[in-house]
Amino acid sequence: MTLLQGFWDTSAVVPLIFREIHTPRAQATYDQAESFFAWDWLQVEVEAALARRQAQTKNWQAWEQIRPLFQWIHIPSPEWAEIRKQNRSWSLRPADAAHLYAFTRLASIRPSLQLVTFDQEQLALARRKHWTLAS
Repeated sequence: MTLLQGFWDTSAVVPLIFREIHTPRAQATYDQAESFFAWDWLQVEVEAALARRQAQTKNWQAWEQIRPLFQWIHIPSPEWAEIRKQNRSWSLRPADAAHLYAFTRLASIRPSLQLVTFDQEQLALARRKHWTLAS
């Protein structure tokens, strides 16, 4: 079995921390992963989800176990104009556009990278663009 090199969206990380509809698929993907990449803003989004859901200690501990596995991708401010330009055709929420921009940049040098997301708008765009999705 080939291990997954995944670029994770918040929509796929939160189900690893809280039990929800996508938890079984998120856990199966997590179990197959050998490398974890994400835009560094994912940390803000996950911790916001924890705070908004008034997470219990066990949920924060789960996040603290997952977080160090990631290699964080930083988008420098000079690239923001390119994100805005891309998003004119993508029509995504701003953070989703940045997540996918970071994914495409990393995928250009790591062709085996797979997008791990449960966000329907991201999935639709990824399918239109023929980007590799984790199954």
